[in-house]
Amino acid sequence: MRTLEQWFAYVSFCVAEPMQAPVCGPFWSGAMVLAFGCVALAALVVAWKYAAYRIKLRAARKAEQERARVDRDAIAAKSWDGDKAAMRSGGAFAKR
Repeated sequence: MRTLEQWFAYVSFCVAEPMQAPVCGPFWSGAMVLAFGCVALAALVVAWKYAAYRIKLRAARKAEQERARVDRDAIAAKSWDGDKAAMRSGGAFAKR
């Protein structure tokens, strides 16, 4: 607890004194490194989110182009309709 009180006194002194005070040099250096580190981390997170968004957007646009290119009538003509044919012809699967 005593160490914590000493750190609090040191921080209070350095905040009250000018930044050029020789005894407060390590405190302000550490504070600046911490501040720049937080800003850099926030920028990295923003860049990561932006890159993920752009990748998802590119995939969505590519999927949209592929859906526009597909001929739905040709796919429907080639799809399996065996179950419907069996029902209509009175085969084994027909309802009675």
